[in-house]
Amino acid sequence: MSTNLREALVGLLLDKPNHAYALKQLLAPRVSSSDTVNDGVLYPLLKKLEKEGIISGKEDISPSNRKRTIYSVTDKGKDWFMKWLETDTDEDKSPSYDFFMGNPFLVKVQFFERLPKEMQKEKLTVHLNRTKEKLKKFSEIRSGMMERKAPPYRIALLELGISQQRSNERWLKEQIKILSGN
Repeated sequence: MSTNLREALVGLLLDKPNHAYALKQLLAPRVSSSDTVNDGVLYPLLKKLEKEGIISGKEDISPSNRKRTIYSVTDKGKDWFMKWLETDTDEDKSPSYDFFMGNPFLVKVQFFERLPKEMQKEKLTVHLNRTKEKLKKFSEIRSGMMERKAPPYRIALLELGISQQRSNERWLKEQIKILSGN
């Protein structure tokens, strides 16, 4: 489980009480792909947080007439979250090579010399196209955040992600250019 999955979950619930499926959708872009937020992770975590008195659940009926539980943060949970937010817990923890170790593609790039140049170029091109798609999606998300007047730091974090993707795009183009002999 992601080191700060529980904190991200409580933070989202402080923003707005919500049900598990909506939380899963909100959490997915906030955690690494290796920390996938599946039902086997999310529901036990919600139950644990509820048992600890950090959140509470209230039965509700969805617009499609299904039973669901809407979770909200308790006063104890607000205090717990603020204490965590104010500390420097885990802020100094990142791997020395975090710029590629969290990215399976970049781990593979370390060993590209074992592949034929055409396959290297093909993989780089596929990743370049994915990066362009991410940039498009991030721009759409940013527009929505601006319209909703999202908190400035959330917009700034997204802008950091956009900047990183633009840097990735430049790097990928340069690698393809080198492989093409230009």
